[in-house]
Amino acid sequence: METNTFIMPSSKVVKPGKYLLAESNAPRITKTSRENVTLSPESAGATASGSLPLFTVLKG
Repeated sequence: METNTFIMPSSKVVKPGKYLLAESNAPRITKTSRENVTLSPESAGATASGSLPLFTVLKG
């Protein structure tokens, strides 16, 4: 289980609505190789998947 702490800006900055919460740096696959031969992540079939938590900013 992972726990992250986020600092929310004031209500003057974030308007009421629904938002997906993400860390500032999304995961990336940058280096791949097969039998010591460098391949691009795309040609090697690399993918990243997951979901982001949804949060709601209320009025007031």
